[in-house]
Order: sequence, then C-alpha cells, then structure tokens
Amino acid sequence: MTVPYRAHVNERTLLNLPGFHSGALRLRRDTSERGLRYGEYCEPGCLCGCVDNFEPQLRLELSDCDRRISLKFDLDSEGYRENSLHKLDTLVAALRVFRKGARAGVRAVRQACEGAPGAEGAPGGRPG
Repeated sequence: MTVPYRAHVNERTLLNLPGFHSGALRLRRDTSERGLRYGEYCEPGCLCGCVDNFEPQLRLELSDCDRRISLKFDLDSEGYRENSLHKLDTLVAALRVFRKGARAGVRAVRQACEGAPGAEGAPGGRPG
C-alpha cells in the first residue's frame, strides 16, 4: 500500500560569488497541488488504503541572470526512478568533465596574462 503524501521542498543555492550577477541552483519537489488518485472502486474520502500517490517528481532548476533550464525527474514507477538516477549520474559526470576543462582554461588564461601590462593581477592591471 502506498501512503499518500504531499511534499514540497524548495532548496536554493546561489551559484555565484558575492558581488557577481545572480545565478541559482534549485531543487524542487512540489506535489502539493496534485490531486490524489483513488482505486477503481473507491470514492473520495475512502479509508480502505487504496488511495495512490500522485505523480511524484523532482525538478532541478539552474538559472543565471535571465537564462534558466529546468530538468524533470519522474519517480512514479521503478523504470522512471531508475531513469531519473541515470539522468542525475550522467549530469554529475558531465559536470566533472566540464569542470576539468574549465580549470585547464583558467590556468591557460592566467599563464597568458602573467606579466602582461594591464592584465588582471599584473602591475597596473585590473584588481584581482
């Protein structure tokens, strides 16, 4: 028997350092406005335990200034749950690869700027 529930999670984490334009990572689980699904022979208010959960899902939102993406992770069947975990694992792996490339890019820019007049961190350059 599935225990019906109404859940709402809204976790928000800022992506940028203080002083930079806004960007956020948000994890949302909001099933609070979905109705309950009753068994074939049940009526609203039935206490027999046949009330089913209602389309549980997670949403991951990434935003940076005025741009936003939203990823949906369904949890209402074993197949969807497995796929949602695969989607998360794939996203984490892709972010790790991207981070490695970004670190290499930052190192390359820093090396190119070392000692260049007017470069960030060089005498007379932009403040760091």
